[in-house]
Amino acid sequence: MKYNYKNIQDPVFLFAFIFFAIALLPACDDDNGDDDNGEEKIWKPYEVKANTAYEYDFEQRQNNEVISSGSARIDIEDPEVIITGTIDNEDFSVTSNTYDDVNDNFISAISMTPLGPFLYQPILLGAFTNQNIKIGNTWSYTYEGNTISFSVTGEDEYAGYTGYVIETTYQDEEETIVWNSVVNPDIPLPLMTHIEYDNGLEYYIEITSFED
Repeated sequence: MKYNYKNIQDPVFLFAFIFFAIALLPACDDDNGDDDNGEEKIWKPYEVKANTAYEYDFEQRQNNEVISSGSARIDIEDPEVIITGTIDNEDFSVTSNTYDDVNDNFISAISMTPLGPFLYQPILLGAFTNQNIKIGNTWSYTYEGNTISFSVTGEDEYAGYTGYVIETTYQDEEETIVWNSVVNPDIPLPLMTHIEYDNGLEYYIEITSFED
């Protein structure tokens, strides 16, 4: 395995904290949008299927300037998972065939890549469990006075697939972090992830191909 991602700051600490809060506390505000406008969906993150493949482009930005970029391909085989890509002209390759379950191999493989913190976040497992997704739906969690808010704000399209735009806002006494994602109920990985920090740092990942 070869890659260089020294410029990529890992935001996993934030989402580990959020996941801990979600796991312990019930929702403090839940609006399921029980009107007749639009159909409600449930997204089940990371329930990957064998014989599928994903391709993504990646950028890290500072004050709107790209400081790191690359691409990755995720091949979900049966049960082997292979992830290859390039970050800043450095190639990387990770293979996991340790487990009989393809989902376990995916988690193992993605966690060993530089894009792991962006394409696999345990927060999503807690935040979207049995959560209806429809434009206008909102829900939030509170932990020690800090609020994590989710809002379904619209729809967007990537690689020919339409998904729901989920805006997640984390706020504490020091900073506000906005994490936008686009999810399709029929695709277990995000179509897009965009994380923005107060200091001008951004991470952006966009799906460019999905083979089913």
